[in-house]
Amino acid sequence: MARKPTVYVDTREQDPLDLSLRFTPVRKTLKEGDYLFDGMIAERKSFGDLFSTLTAAPNSARFSLELDRLRKYKAKAIIIEATAEQILKGHPHSRANGFLVVSHLMRICREYDITPLLGGTKSASSSLLSAWFLSNT
Repeated sequence: MARKPTVYVDTREQDPLDLSLRFTPVRKTLKEGDYLFDGMIAERKSFGDLFSTLTAAPNSARFSLELDRLRKYKAKAIIIEATAEQILKGHPHSRANGFLVVSHLMRICREYDITPLLGGTKSASSSLLSAWFLSNT
């Protein structure tokens, strides 16, 4: 049986995605991102975190600095545990307009050459991120 490739999962991820079907996950403190595989990096955002990151000025500025540091990787993704429909409807604990959040997300993805992955659920996000990593090898 072939050995599964290693994916590094940041130690600060409190409830990491389950990538064990296709990878051997290894916990490691990463300087950037949440998941690292073969020169590819992924940043994970929950539905609520996406809204607070993109709409609150201090968070948005810090996130831009984080994204700038990702430029050195051969492929970059933001895996979001929400669907486009959920984001467009807006977050129940945010006054931010969902359409504007999607617009901001698309702008930063274009600006930083990042693939947006809308996983919806944690399980679907795990599968989607695994597929993205493998499609870029």
